[in-house]
Amino acid sequence: LEVVAPHPIGTLHFEGCRLGADRLLGELGGGFKLAMRTLDAFRTTVAGAALGMARAALDVSVERARTREQFGKPIGRQQMIGAYLAEMATDLDAARMLVFRAATLRDADPTVRRTTEVAMGKLFATEAAQRIIDRAVQIHGGSGVLKGGVPERLYREIRALRIYEGTSEIQKLIISGALLRDPGNTPMVGGSGTRGTSGASSSGWPTKRASTPYRSRMSTSKGRIVRTRSQEAARRPARLS
Repeated sequence: LEVVAPHPIGTLHFEGCRLGADRLLGELGGGFKLAMRTLDAFRTTVAGAALGMARAALDVSVERARTREQFGKPIGRQQMIGAYLAEMATDLDAARMLVFRAATLRDADPTVRRTTEVAMGKLFATEAAQRIIDRAVQIHGGSGVLKGGVPERLYREIRALRIYEGTSEIQKLIISGALLRDPGNTPMVGGSGTRGTSGASSSGWPTKRASTPYRSRMSTSKGRIVRTRSQEAARRPARLS
């Protein structure tokens, strides 16, 4: 099948193919459920591919911004180009953390479904990669749309990843469904996940023990602000354990 970018897609045809009962995978009638369980692995690999494409786009964009001169100075010193690069790098790092979290959790125990974490990683990584590559084309200007160039090739290749192994819209349904089913055990920073081990939520994010409140004071013109330990923790950036 011919698509906008070279991806290994094709069709299979079986003629006169008969298999014995001993070749059955799983239970009779349970093929769809069995196939769906493989998506946690496949979606993570698609997200990983998106990270690679996004990184390639960022690398060529930084090089372009450093070497391409206009009005007597590199275009990277133009505020808008600098802002583009900052957004691209931030998107890439955020996507990398979500994908690495999903992959780490699945590798730690493949028997536990990590569908929501995987959906978050796949959704954010592919959408962020699309944004990053689009910015790369913009930074390259006219050369960014020349056929055969890195930005042009990546622009074609990234589009399919937002569809493969479940569209971005499907990932959003998975995530929202998890929120509605069990809002107290969702894989979000600050969630109260109960399936994880001590010191970590079910999502793999580190948790803060807030059994003993303490006083943290900030002087203001109106007096003092008092926060609990958990409130202080929520103000600090979360890190992967």
